[in-house]
Amino acid sequence: MIKLGVVGIRGQAALWAQAASQSPGWRVRYCYHPVRSRHQAGLPFEQTDRLDDLIRTCDTVVIASPTYTHFHYLRALEKRGYPGPLLVEKPIVGSLKQCESLLRTFPKSFLLRVYVAHNWRFYPWVRRMYEILNSPAGRGAISADFQLTHDYGFKPGYLRSWRSQDKHHPVGPAETQGVHLIDLIHYLFGPLDWVGGNTVKRGSAGSAPDTASMFLMTKSQVSCSIRTSYVAPASQYARVVAPGFILTYRDGALLLQKRSHVNPKARSQPPAEQILLRTRPDALLSEPMRHQLKSLSHLLDHKGSNGLISAYQGIANAAVLGGFAQSLERQGPCFLSKMPIYLRTVRHFFPSKKKRRRLS
Repeated sequence: MIKLGVVGIRGQAALWAQAASQSPGWRVRYCYHPVRSRHQAGLPFEQTDRLDDLIRTCDTVVIASPTYTHFHYLRALEKRGYPGPLLVEKPIVGSLKQCESLLRTFPKSFLLRVYVAHNWRFYPWVRRMYEILNSPAGRGAISADFQLTHDYGFKPGYLRSWRSQDKHHPVGPAETQGVHLIDLIHYLFGPLDWVGGNTVKRGSAGSAPDTASMFLMTKSQVSCSIRTSYVAPASQYARVVAPGFILTYRDGALLLQKRSHVNPKARSQPPAEQILLRTRPDALLSEPMRHQLKSLSHLLDHKGSNGLISAYQGIANAAVLGGFAQSLERQGPCFLSKMPIYLRTVRHFFPSKKKRRRLS
């Protein structure tokens, strides 16, 4: 039985604890919160305010606390010599300065045991889209548009959440929602060249931006956009335009529109949509969590990480967020291809052509 420790009690932490309780071979040993008065009565998991309880008794730990606390807990676990693998909710840290500190001051042996939870990477429709785009007929995408919204900004819990505070959430949903899609762009299209965009506050609650738009260009010249909001109806949407076909994900279905061979003199017609895959929207969160827990169990059994997202990939995604924050200050795009912290991390999972030849 694998004993899991969770840093956090509410929100994502509760979802991770629930996913572990539903996964064969897993047991939630502790949920941690440093303030005992914030512990909740009636939870089916033991709660503690001592981090050493997790270090002493847990095989692996998930850090699912607010983003601005991630660096603190990573440092605390590293200083205390925690020996097991760690899974950190996205983004791994909340600023470029913290990204730099991770690489400069943490032992490489520790970082190699840290993984980042990006649930979208493990959606079945994303894997199918990846297969198509990386097939001989699917290479050379033209553009990609992503939208991830929900109405959290209208709910009572939003005002009590750190997400509503500008001090802790300065780029708004770009941090908590947009980072999923940054990772997806890395996964589907490779490293980025530049990022820009804007944040706005459309709702009346809180002080943080509740809506963010990002525009990104990949090194392979795929033009991408990301739209996120806490004050729009819940939606998950993706659309990739490529020579000869369009892939669209909406309402739980992955659709393909493929150009048909017609008389070259005839008027072009929009191609019919073909359903490639249907998913259950209610399982979109729980299944990726259980998949990542299963990968952690393989890691503990010395069978490899099985596709878990490394700390270096997580730092690259967080560095893009840092570049986005810089673009807001400069009111112009931030060129990631000139950012040392981004270049250092993407090289770990996007080797150069020369290195790829050596590896082959």
